[in-house]
Amino acid sequence: MVYIALIISIFSLILSFYFYWRTRCHQEISIENLSSRISSLLSEFNTISSTNIELLDDRTDELRRVIELADLKASKLNRLIDRGGKLQKKINLSQEKSGQDKRQESNREKVLRLAEKGLEPEEIAARTGMKKGEVAVLVRLNRSRVTSQ
Repeated sequence: MVYIALIISIFSLILSFYFYWRTRCHQEISIENLSSRISSLLSEFNTISSTNIELLDDRTDELRRVIELADLKASKLNRLIDRGGKLQKKINLSQEKSGQDKRQESNREKVLRLAEKGLEPEEIAARTGMKKGEVAVLVRLNRSRVTSQ
């Protein structure tokens, strides 16, 4: 019986050692697999991040080009707006001059009408707001035209 107990004890010891060794080897294999898996994941991560960084750099360069183009177009637009403002000023001045010419023409016509009615240059000047000398010149010019025709 002692022999049987001894055999059972040795068998138990061998069986325990086998299971311990099997678990230990399996853990080492798992750690090696885990380590290689982590390495491959890191490599894949580095590849993807490098690709993404290149894409970001390309898009950043493209945005810079677009911004430069927008700046050029904005400066051209500002120049055109400045030119438009200058042209508007010229148009306004031209319109003012033509308005003054029309007023002078209408004053001239008033002077000539009043002179035809027989009013004196002093009275015509008072009614039109023009100077007496201007009225006199207009009346004389009109008389010289009428007599030469």
